[in-house]
Amino acid sequence: MNARQFDFYGVGIEVQSGSEEVLDAVGRDFSFFSSSGMDCAHRILVQLAAPNYPDLPAARPLVYTPRNVSYRDGEMIHIDYFGRALVSWQPRANRYQVQAEDAGLAHEIVYLTMLSLVGEQLDRRGIHRVHALGVCYHGRATIITLPPGGGKTTLLKALLACPEIKLLSEDSPLVTRAGDVLAFPLRLGFVPGTEPDVPAQFVRRVERMEFGPKVLVDIEYYRDRLANRAEPGVVFLGARRLAAAPSVTPASRGDALKNLSRHCVIGLGLYQGLEFAVQHGFSDLLKRGRIAWSRLRSSNALARRSRLFHLKLGRDSEANARAVIECLANTGRS
Repeated sequence: MNARQFDFYGVGIEVQSGSEEVLDAVGRDFSFFSSSGMDCAHRILVQLAAPNYPDLPAARPLVYTPRNVSYRDGEMIHIDYFGRALVSWQPRANRYQVQAEDAGLAHEIVYLTMLSLVGEQLDRRGIHRVHALGVCYHGRATIITLPPGGGKTTLLKALLACPEIKLLSEDSPLVTRAGDVLAFPLRLGFVPGTEPDVPAQFVRRVERMEFGPKVLVDIEYYRDRLANRAEPGVVFLGARRLAAAPSVTPASRGDALKNLSRHCVIGLGLYQGLEFAVQHGFSDLLKRGRIAWSRLRSSNALARRSRLFHLKLGRDSEANARAVIECLANTGRS
């Protein structure tokens, strides 16, 4: 059995499997965080086999989602993907076992499990995800919040035509307690037919459980366009509209905090693994309250140290990118 290791700002995860197909796919997803020789606290074992349902107890259900149902068995949590796959989770030991006959489904489950796990562990360290596009312009971070399906990837594709733009994260940059922005670059997902012209070795197609197929572009293709971290610069509070032309207007800190409350504090649009949100009573409620307060504090630090604008995107992605870059250039001169 082989393994891949990843280091997410001190959160070590090891994925073990006899399937090179799964390990290769996960390695491509998280290549920016690839590591070796770590003593990883979290381990995910992937078995391409039928779930071992006959040996499971008659456990009580905990959480229902469109993807799965979670059950508790003492210290164990079992997550049933409606007969297609099973995840058995030992919270105290930080161990996950994934059983699925389909390699594509196993890969998707591991990818989502890792996102949920990393988000939870970084939250505890005061490093929080923001559902936004994060880029770097002349050494300063630019955060562009948009709702799910709002066009972050399309806008990024147009922005990267500008050589001064570096990528921090297409979907979830990280913000520290001080408001600084850390890179969280993952594979880029495109609706089939909208992907950029990229060499075939960096491209793959996946079938997802809920939202249909996506064409993935490995972040390795953009390796020379990545930034590791940046001080705050500009936050755009983005929205789409039917008008052809984009617009950029100043925003207040109150506007920014309302927006960031949705995209960071609550985390709308972020995968947070509700199937892992097991209630432990009052202590769990207190922990969640502390994390929400930490997210709010980081959001406030980001807003306080940034120039703030409303960004209304039009139908022309290149015009949208020009409006963003023009604003960044003018802000840098002021």
